[in-house]
Amino acid sequence: MKKTAAKFLGAAAILLWVAAPATAQNMEVGATFNCLKWQSGFCDGKGFAIDFGQVVHKAPTTALSIIGDLGWSRFPEIEDDLSIVGGVRERFLRTSRISPYAQATAGAMLWSPTSSLYPNGTDFLIGGGGGVQIRLNDKFDAKAEFNVWGSVNDGDWDTITRFTAGGVFKFGKK
Repeated sequence: MKKTAAKFLGAAAILLWVAAPATAQNMEVGATFNCLKWQSGFCDGKGFAIDFGQVVHKAPTTALSIIGDLGWSRFPEIEDDLSIVGGVRERFLRTSRISPYAQATAGAMLWSPTSSLYPNGTDFLIGGGGGVQIRLNDKFDAKAEFNVWGSVNDGDWDTITRFTAGGVFKFGKK
């Protein structure tokens, strides 16, 4: 899991380095605290997520983006999870101070049990969610998001919910 996390951080750094000079583009990079519900409690797993959004189509009040999301969560005494998903996000009221959005994502959840008695695994994820971005200034927004993912594990579907809160740095024009 440590090697996977290192690859994740390295890939995020390279993506930021490549995207930063492209200020003529419309890109957003978010960093959030995340809270996952997988078993019984509201916030079984805690961690962080980094997401990237590239606007591919703008209308006067909406914007469609291609997104990538990388998250890490720890379920104490159970396992560490690394989620890697991509998809699309539609922002509404994009020029307003408060801008809601909806998104659909698919990807994988890599998990590593805390005990070495159990093997690591990778599960397919698919789901969606939504959130709200609140403009603080021209380059920075606050963000809250809720997602529901279905995960295939040994042929059975599990439901994972994730709440995130944090900030978004915006590159480029409005």
